[in-house]
Amino acid sequence: MTAAETTPIRRNPFRIGAADIVFLVFALAILQRAGSGMLDDPGLGWQIRIPDAMAEKGGFIWTDPFGESTQGETWTPWGFLGSSLLRFADGFGGLDALAMLTALTLAFLLRCLFRMMVNDGVPAVQAVVWTFLAALGISSGWVCRPNLFTLVFMLATVRVCVQFHRDRLTCGRTLWLVPMFTVWANTHGGFAGGMLAIAIAGLTELGLAFYDPVARDAALARFKWFTILGVGCLLGSLVNPYGPILHVHLLKLMGDPF
Repeated sequence: MTAAETTPIRRNPFRIGAADIVFLVFALAILQRAGSGMLDDPGLGWQIRIPDAMAEKGGFIWTDPFGESTQGETWTPWGFLGSSLLRFADGFGGLDALAMLTALTLAFLLRCLFRMMVNDGVPAVQAVVWTFLAALGISSGWVCRPNLFTLVFMLATVRVCVQFHRDRLTCGRTLWLVPMFTVWANTHGGFAGGMLAIAIAGLTELGLAFYDPVARDAALARFKWFTILGVGCLLGSLVNPYGPILHVHLLKLMGDPF
């Protein structure tokens, strides 16, 4: 083997690739929604006001400071980090900055999805089609709310589950999900969806163990690790200003008929 064959190929960091084009195209396309729907959600002003109310109080909020009929009642505003990001963007550049934050976050999400598929061997043209369909699938979520960040966290969670199932990740390399769930729980309540994804991945391994005798031992080992990982992520999500109260509040909201 020659020296040229053993020398690793260095990629030019300034070279524009297909993933960068995907990012640019979707960022521009999503920005077109800025004037028709992206910033129209009345909850946007409420989200931006939460960090202001926290700053005025000098700490985390435990009672509702906003509603006329609910003011003073016990309240748990999850996602103060997500609201703070929106407040920072608004303070930096107003509605224009909020639109840019939304478009860039969603475009980054779709770029990651495209890159993951290409890395898995999906032809670039097919990956573009699937990415476009994914963009349509989440188009109802092209709204400036902390939900944006849940989409990114969810993609990361599902990717780890899939790669671990394929034996492309070691147990140790999945553990970064635990601190991610800590950040997620303080950003948006959608971390519950991430817990569900890990549970589904574990149950899938358990089903595989019963269905395929050849893969039983490996599947059971992955099932056990998904159980440990799920517990770890749950504990990570408890690291928030409200502790388990946040989870109880989330369960009550999910059962609310409205």
